[in-house]
Amino acid sequence: MDIFDQYAGELEEQLKDGGLKRLSSDKGLWTEAAKNSFLMERDTALELGGYPKESVNLMVSSSNFDFGEAQGVYLIGDQAALAGKNRHLSFGKVVLLKCRGVEAEDTYDYLKYVEFADIRMHFLDVMMRMSAQKLFTNLRVGKKAMKKGFSLDRLGWTMHRHFSALPQVEQVKLIFILGDSPLYKGLLPIAEKVRDITSALNTMFDGIDFDCQSCKLNGLCDEIEGLKEAHKAARNAG
Repeated sequence: MDIFDQYAGELEEQLKDGGLKRLSSDKGLWTEAAKNSFLMERDTALELGGYPKESVNLMVSSSNFDFGEAQGVYLIGDQAALAGKNRHLSFGKVVLLKCRGVEAEDTYDYLKYVEFADIRMHFLDVMMRMSAQKLFTNLRVGKKAMKKGFSLDRLGWTMHRHFSALPQVEQVKLIFILGDSPLYKGLLPIAEKVRDITSALNTMFDGIDFDCQSCKLNGLCDEIEGLKEAHKAARNAG
C-alpha cells in the first residue's frame, strides 16, 4: 500500500527541518483508562491544541517506510512549555506507520482500522479529542495528571506501544508538535490530501461501479499514483 508515497518525502523533510528531538522511553508509560476522561475547565491544567490555537492531526501509512532505529517518539518544540505560564498551547500529532501485506482491495479497511485504534486510546486524567476530517487533535490535561508527572514522553510511548501492536504494522514513528510552529500550516496540505484520498477509497470500495470519466474524484485519481489501480482492484474483487 504505497499511495501516500509521493507525500512521504515532503512530509519527512518538513519534519526534519522542524528540529526533531527523540523522547526517552525511560520515564515509563502513562496510565490508560477504560474510557475517555471528561475534564471540566476548572479541573484542567493544560489545553493543547483546540480553538483558537493551531493544531494538526495526520497519519500516513506506507509499506516503503523504513525507519530502522529512527522509529520511536519525537517532539518538535520545547516540553518545558508544559510548565510555563501559558496554559493553552498549539499542538499537533503526526503518526507514520510502516505496514505490510495490505492488499489494494483492503486499503480502506486498513486505514480506518488504524484510525479507529487511535481514537480508542484513552488515558487517565487526559481528555482527548481529534478529528481525521477536520484534521485537529486536542489534549486537555488535568491538574491531577500534572501532579502525577504527566509528560509527552510517557503519553507518546504508550501510544507507540498501541500502534506497534496492531496487525500489519511493522514500524511506528510518532511526532508531537508543541507550541508555535510553521509546521501546522506546512503540513495542512498533506493532511488534506491524505483525508481526500481516504475519502476517495471509501467511494471506490463502497460497491459503486461508476464511470471514471464522469466521477468527481477523477482529478484526484490522475494525481495520485496507484489510486486508479486500487479502484480496478476493487472492481475486480466485487
